[in-house]
Amino acid sequence: MNVLVLIGHPRPDSFCHALAQSYVEAMAKMDGVCVHCVDLARIRFDPHLYEPSPRAQRLEPDLAAAKDEFLRADHVVVIFPTWWGTMPAVLKGFLDRILIPDEAFAEIGGNYCGLLKNKTAHLITTMDAPGWVYRFLYRSAGLTALKNAVFQFCGFEAVRTTRFDRVKYVSEEQRRAYLARATREAGKTAAWRRRVLARAVAFRWMRAVRLQFYPMTLVAFLVGALLTVSRNSGTNMVTFALGYAALFLLEVAAVFANEIGDRNTDLANQNFGPFTGGSRVLANRELTVSQLATGVRYTALAGTGLGAVAAAMSDKPWALGGLFGAALILGIGYTLSPLRLVYRTWGELNVALTHSFLMVFAGPCPSRDRSLRVLPC
Repeated sequence: MNVLVLIGHPRPDSFCHALAQSYVEAMAKMDGVCVHCVDLARIRFDPHLYEPSPRAQRLEPDLAAAKDEFLRADHVVVIFPTWWGTMPAVLKGFLDRILIPDEAFAEIGGNYCGLLKNKTAHLITTMDAPGWVYRFLYRSAGLTALKNAVFQFCGFEAVRTTRFDRVKYVSEEQRRAYLARATREAGKTAAWRRRVLARAVAFRWMRAVRLQFYPMTLVAFLVGALLTVSRNSGTNMVTFALGYAALFLLEVAAVFANEIGDRNTDLANQNFGPFTGGSRVLANRELTVSQLATGVRYTALAGTGLGAVAAAMSDKPWALGGLFGAALILGIGYTLSPLRLVYRTWGELNVALTHSFLMVFAGPCPSRDRSLRVLPC
């Protein structure tokens, strides 16, 4: 883990520097951690942005080196004083200069997308005001701006915040307690980062699955099962559960495949919503085409396997297996070659079939073993 400790106090003898030293020393003792420090009190650069875009303004040598450290870091720690409710001008100017379009963020199809993925940050601020005044009266203005409008805007997965208040008025003993707390906070970083990255990856895949489409197929599948019950033939709940699990996984494979096939049109779509424009995981560079292609393979194989088991348990294995096969072919063929049905004006008919009649016909799951036939709950 590459860690960058960025000191945003313009005076080198500040308490922020003492906090940074405690944090750096604690991080340096950890296995697998490489820690670097950028001290804005010691590097030389013009904090003013004179050009319409920071891309057009040449970076001074110190600033170019600091930007490289920032972009290379897996975890960024910013330690700064709260002045006038927010950050010092030197820290603001530093961020203005290094957060360059198409490196830190991009405008894609009229929407902004953060490019600094799989990164985390920890914001540590000192202040003379009581913590409750900063939090409730000033609404944590500086921390909120940095967290939401800078780091998360640029794609950081998660941002921690820590406040040290009334620094001007506390005793030396309390200051030593603050330094010890900075050491403890550093020790929590690795475990916290693992948790938040695992959660971020899980949320990306959940967005890619697009669960809003699945109730339609579940209802149609359930209608088919209920029609079986109404004919007094009964249905096997084990086969029903296996059958729906198979169709669910096949639909996931189809959604992933469609995400790949529609990538270019999704990028161009400026009016996307819950049911149009894809899940945005490719457009926002949260997952890659290769990752989604792997997802297609695994979910298609798992769905095919469960479908084969469900079909084998039914009294009409070839009919049920054929329906599962048709669901896979039509789902993936919605956008991918060679069928590309949506690009041949057959997309709506495909959706109408796969989300209604095909599911209803697949819903009846009578078992070979009539003693297993029970009514669905």
